[in-house]
Amino acid sequence: MKSWTSALRLALLTASPALVIASPGAYAQAASPPSMSAPSAAAGQGGTGADFVRRAAEINLTELQLSKLAMNDSTTPVIIKFSSGMDRDLRQSRTSLRQAAEKSGLGIPTSLDAQDAAMVKRLGEESGSEFDADYAKDMAMSEQKARVLYQAETSDSNAALASYARTALPAIEEHETTARSLRSNEMPGVG
Repeated sequence: MKSWTSALRLALLTASPALVIASPGAYAQAASPPSMSAPSAAAGQGGTGADFVRRAAEINLTELQLSKLAMNDSTTPVIIKFSSGMDRDLRQSRTSLRQAAEKSGLGIPTSLDAQDAAMVKRLGEESGSEFDADYAKDMAMSEQKARVLYQAETSDSNAALASYARTALPAIEEHETTARSLRSNEMPGVG
C-alpha cells in the first residue's frame, strides 16, 4: 500500500511548476469541509467495540464512495491515481474490518449516515477544479478522523479489533499524509 502513495507524493514534490503550484494558505479560509467536522481529541475514546466497528465502517464506506466519484469525475492525473489506490486499499481494509468484526460477533454497516451521504451528494454535484479541491479536502479530513479513531482502538481489550486497528493504522497514516500533500498543493485550475 505504501508504494503508490509514496510515488504520488514524490510526483507532487518533484513535478514541474506547470503541474503543481505551491500555494501556501490556499485552504486557510476553509479549515474543514462544510459537511465534516474535525475529529475531537476524544474521538474513539470511551466507546465500545461496536462503536469502533460502526464508525470505522462508515468512514471506509464514505471514502470508498468519494474515491469512486474521483476516479470517474476528476480530470487531474494525481487525483485519479490517488483515488484509484484508495479504492483498492479501502476494499482490502473493509474485508479485514468485516473479518475482525465477525470474530467479535459484530456486523458492519452497509450504508452511509445522513451527514456522510450529504457530503458524497455535495461532491457528486461538483466538477472541475472545485471537485478536485473538495475531494482532497474531504479525504484529508476523513483520514485524520480515521487516524484518531484507529489510534484509540489499538489498545482496546477486544484482541481482534485492536489487532485490526494496529495493522490498518500505518496505511491510514500514509493516506492522510498523501491527502494532505494533495490538499496543500494547488494543481492547475484547482482551488
